[in-house]
Amino acid sequence: MTFILTLGASSCKTANTEFRVIQNVPNAQAETLPAIVVSKNSPARPELNRILPKLDALQNLTGNQVRALLGTPSFMRSDSPAEMWQYRTDSCTLDLFLYENLDTGIPSVAHYGIRLQPGKALTKTECYEIVIKESTQAS
Repeated sequence: MTFILTLGASSCKTANTEFRVIQNVPNAQAETLPAIVVSKNSPARPELNRILPKLDALQNLTGNQVRALLGTPSFMRSDSPAEMWQYRTDSCTLDLFLYENLDTGIPSVAHYGIRLQPGKALTKTECYEIVIKESTQAS
C-alpha cells in the first residue's frame, strides 16, 4: 500500500479515516538518516528511519535528554562548575560541556565541540550522525 502526501491540501477523508496536512511546520529542525535495507532472509533487525535533531539542537539539552539521544558517554569528568562528557568513535570525538542552568538548576549543554581523528574527512554533522548511530547499536 502506498500513501502520497501532497502539501497544500487542508484535509481529505477516505472511508473512516481523515488525513490532515500540515502546510507549515515552524521550528522544524530535523534530519533523517537513510534506512538500511535488510533482505527477508537476513537475521538482522532492520533499522527504521530515525528523525534526528540537528547538531545545534544539542545546545541547552539537559543531561537526561543527552543520554536519551546519545546514550552513556564514553568518558565523563566533573570539574566544578562544569561537567565534560565525551562520545568517542573511531572517526571522531564529540565533547559536551554542561553547566548548571541558572533558571532550572539542572546541568545543561552550554557548549559542544567535535574533533576529527587525523586522516578522517568528515563534516561535523557526519561525526554527529556516527555518534548517534553507534549509540543506537550499543543499546
